[in-house]
Amino acid sequence: GGFLTLLAYLAEGACGLPVFSPAGPGGLAQLFFGPTSGYLLSYPLVAAIAGGLTRVLGRRLPQFASAAIGCAIATVVLFLTGAGWFMAFTHLPLRAVWIASIAPFLPGEAVKILAAAGVYSTLRRRFRNKPSV
Repeated sequence: GGFLTLLAYLAEGACGLPVFSPAGPGGLAQLFFGPTSGYLLSYPLVAAIAGGLTRVLGRRLPQFASAAIGCAIATVVLFLTGAGWFMAFTHLPLRAVWIASIAPFLPGEAVKILAAAGVYSTLRRRFRNKPSV
């Protein structure tokens, strides 16, 4: 589900729809040749990792914990691919890449991970207890 949704998002952007950052050139240029390309191209993979890990871990852990861990690991992959591309694109040293493209986003990512885990676990609990129609 998440993989295909984010693949569709990338296809929309590749076609020129204004779904990427307004600061970039948009379209294929931003998707494949911009400083954020690594982040954008990793979105489908990251969604698949988050969903897959959450499902697998959910068999042994509480839903909130499985979702938080799945999202956290997926976020690490997002930052590795995105910052790796950014570093190659800009030729900046690792410290500068950390300051420019990772560190400022960590607090927001932590909030998003906790919020997503909370929403996921709440919805799983609510729909698991609903009688089927």
